[in-house]
Amino acid sequence: MSKKKGLLRMLGTMMVAVLCVGFASCGDDDDVVPLKDDGYQQTDVLSNQDPEGTITLNMNNGAKDNYYDLGSICKVRIDEANNFIGEYTYTRPIMVGEGKFSYQQESDNLDIVSIGTVKGLSEVTTIPTTGWSKSVAVVPGTGYMLRKENETYLYKKYIRIYVVDYIVGTNGGIIGATIKYQAPFSQTIKLDKSSLTFTSKASSQTVNLAYPTCYEVTEKPDWCTITTNENSIQVHVSLNPSTQRSGKIVLKNLVNTAELSIVQQGAAYFESGSGTSSDPYTIKTAQQLQNMNYAKGYYYVLVSDIDLSPYINATDKGWTPIGTKETPFWGTFDGRNHTISGVWINQPTSDNIGLFGYIDGSNSLYYSGSATIIKNIVLKTNNKGIIGNTCIGGICGYLYGKVNINNCIVDGIVSGEDYVGGICGGGKGYDGVYYPAVIGEISNCISKGVIKSSGSNRGQILGGNIDSNYPCTITNCSSTATLQDK
Repeated sequence: MSKKKGLLRMLGTMMVAVLCVGFASCGDDDDVVPLKDDGYQQTDVLSNQDPEGTITLNMNNGAKDNYYDLGSICKVRIDEANNFIGEYTYTRPIMVGEGKFSYQQESDNLDIVSIGTVKGLSEVTTIPTTGWSKSVAVVPGTGYMLRKENETYLYKKYIRIYVVDYIVGTNGGIIGATIKYQAPFSQTIKLDKSSLTFTSKASSQTVNLAYPTCYEVTEKPDWCTITTNENSIQVHVSLNPSTQRSGKIVLKNLVNTAELSIVQQGAAYFESGSGTSSDPYTIKTAQQLQNMNYAKGYYYVLVSDIDLSPYINATDKGWTPIGTKETPFWGTFDGRNHTISGVWINQPTSDNIGLFGYIDGSNSLYYSGSATIIKNIVLKTNNKGIIGNTCIGGICGYLYGKVNINNCIVDGIVSGEDYVGGICGGGKGYDGVYYPAVIGEISNCISKGVIKSSGSNRGQILGGNIDSNYPCTITNCSSTATLQDK
């Protein structure tokens, strides 16, 4: 095989490995020997072996586009002053409007640092924290680390190089160099912990790496998020309002796989369930219903009738609405046609009052792509009724965005100054800044009793639309409720 054909074959193999994010050695002759899991070199194996990737770089002679492509990782050249110069491309998000992004490809110079004199590429194993620059002199017998500072994907951020020797021209002058390289470069992932235990509260913990390296997170529980860098990972867990949950976090690179087991204790906020569509949180008591204020964004079902009287009669304000403007409710609640009785609220100077106070469907769209749904509830107030200021309703005070209230019945007294309705007080869609314009809907609902208001925005089902351009619609609803001046 000619040198040129061998080089092309090697580059093709490396590009496939990088693009497919394979976790095997670079090259097709198994020349890359992984490090041991203890992080030390297998010097007896690697002493006479270097990873495949020997290339010849000629002097640049001022031609700044005369780069050598190291797979799909980056390009490198030797300039007329006999320095390494590297370049790479990356994608940067550009905000083009509120909540809207475009993606732009940009290029930057690689950071380069000399590791010092080494016997071969296998001894270039350290990712330094200092000493980086945009160009470094080419010296035979020296190892180098290259870094893509703006690279999004940590697993392909680093490249290692070893200069075998100069190339000397016919007149005795240096015209280039022969180098060996590995792109991307990874060393063994070694974590200082093998497991994490969290309380039921939302919190974070940090796991350190024994030394910097490249990797990617290939597996994690959906109830936690991971922040990564070369030296550590930070694990963030959300509130766990139900039973204990467990899982694992998997980190991979071209050398090895590391696993971190994770356990989070549970709090008895609900009867059972995990909050998913297939295993919703089940609610059986008044306290569990109130606990929805602490665990928004899930699926919930009511599994029995609830009389709120014993729970709220000892207070002077009655029921605390689920969701506020600052921390709105979103998710899916299915009452399964059970009755919530004994409801009363006495907050005459407060806005957004009802069983649910403020419901924001934009969160559901953002996180799950679906609407917030409230359905199949029978709500009965006692003779005190639901009293508030503006945006007062039986099921909810304020409805924003993609919220569907379906098959609900409200029987009792609802009273306020303005935007007062039997089912919902005030409703508003939104204008599509984040998504195409959406509206809410109240369908197949019934109201009974009395709706009192001192303002002009009141209704047996909906008190009024906050913005007529993006209304909440009413479909197939009926009412025997009486509208009265307050």
